[in-house]
Amino acid sequence: MPHVERAIFTAAPHQGIPFASSAEQHRTVGRNRSVDPRSPSCPIGPRVCFRSIIAWCRCSGSLEDSDDGVVPYRSAHLAGALSEKAIIAGHSVQQTPRAILKIRRILHEDIEQIDQRGRVCEEAGSAK
Repeated sequence: MPHVERAIFTAAPHQGIPFASSAEQHRTVGRNRSVDPRSPSCPIGPRVCFRSIIAWCRCSGSLEDSDDGVVPYRSAHLAGALSEKAIIAGHSVQQTPRAILKIRRILHEDIEQIDQRGRVCEEAGSAK
């Protein structure tokens, strides 16, 4: 999507998920597009600044081998993120107080950067 300049991903299965029911195989996204949740998602443009919030069901073991009950860390992790925050939570991490505070902080930082420089996102090229 060429008009997207910034994104915050929460529990996003960038590399697909290892299981999906036949009902979930194809979900309509926008017009005339469908996404198979078992397959990698759309690529992110080089000018898009993005951050990731990843849920981690349990704090034992390594983060790299963890999951949120639905999405494995290896699928939620995306190289090139300006920041990545792992929060102990299930797949609905966006509903947790820690995630809400993190999203709020990110949005306030973005507003401040836009106000100071008049540019939406120059970090994207340098972060990737």
